[in-house]
Amino acid sequence: FRALSGIALSDTTLIPHMEQLNQIGKSFKGWVATWSGSVPSIHNACIHREIELGTMAVLGPNEFEDDGFTVKVDNLNDPELQAAFKQAIGGDDSVYFGSGYGQNDVPIRTYDEQTSKALFEWNKFFAAFLNMEAESNALVDASFERFQCYSDEAAEVAALTDNGVRPKIAWALSPRDGVFDIAQPDQYYGRYAELCSADLLVRDGTDGTVDIGSWTTRKYYETDAFFDYLKDADAFVYAGYNWEEVYSLHKDRFDQMPSVINNRVYDILGVQDIWFETRLGEPEVLLQDMCAVAGHTSQLTQPKRNYFRQVQSEGVELFAVTATCDASGLEEPFESRATMCEFQFVEQLNRGDDEETSSAVRMTGPAALMVLVSMTLAALSL
Repeated sequence: FRALSGIALSDTTLIPHMEQLNQIGKSFKGWVATWSGSVPSIHNACIHREIELGTMAVLGPNEFEDDGFTVKVDNLNDPELQAAFKQAIGGDDSVYFGSGYGQNDVPIRTYDEQTSKALFEWNKFFAAFLNMEAESNALVDASFERFQCYSDEAAEVAALTDNGVRPKIAWALSPRDGVFDIAQPDQYYGRYAELCSADLLVRDGTDGTVDIGSWTTRKYYETDAFFDYLKDADAFVYAGYNWEEVYSLHKDRFDQMPSVINNRVYDILGVQDIWFETRLGEPEVLLQDMCAVAGHTSQLTQPKRNYFRQVQSEGVELFAVTATCDASGLEEPFESRATMCEFQFVEQLNRGDDEETSSAVRMTGPAALMVLVSMTLAALSL
């Protein structure tokens, strides 16, 4: 099978696959500009560089029919592209936020997946068209190993620190003053909380009072209902970009909430440019962040949060990812932002890979875990 030398994508959530397979500036040569993938919404600076150089085709202007979704364009084909992968939805595979199919279009349905790991496994699908199955298998296996290790680590920390009471996490945002969108059941953030040995507080929307739109029966919540929800949370993820504004409007009430009192409020302001582009491409990194929110990560390995900013003590600049392009770096193998989990760290020490590693720091699992717990408790008491 000859690897494809020209492919196009239609969604920013697919970009990490091209980054991880080192295909930006190579086989990744086309962008299908749709409602869910307009060129300005792309954060990756190297893609913008390719577009400016004319080496990446932009298929379809960002203009839409009256329905607000269908791209106004007569022809989405390009002679250098063998395949344009477009998100599809519905039983007839109608193009999702795009137009009709050209002769080289391939409908894909990544949004049908129910878990972040399943979404990430689409990396293998794209790799098959590039003859990079071995590289993708290794990449996915490494990601899943870290993913499982973070979850196992969280369970061990929880067993020794929680006294049988799991931490409760709230997840919400305010799209406009006096209105709050509260965590729903069966969403990715709930699954992450469960994997981190924590409970996500949810509302199904049936008891909300603020209409969202005719397309859904779910409703938003008014201010009183939101604070009734938040009062039970040990930690709070504000999944929006306007925390300071919302906090200033309701400061007196927020200051009575346990999560605010204990400095356990997080937002995503620092990563607003990459939140929708990268998080699906590094599920273990987001899981480690959620476990940090739950208080169930190892201080032995000093994990760094990459998405969730502690709003009361951390600046936005600590999380911002600068959009720069080092063309020479496109040839370098992909390196995950994930840090080593505690069990992997101890295993490495016990192997004695480094000849200068003292036997004094080579620990058995239980001994290492006690060090981990004492450091975690010390950190949480700060």
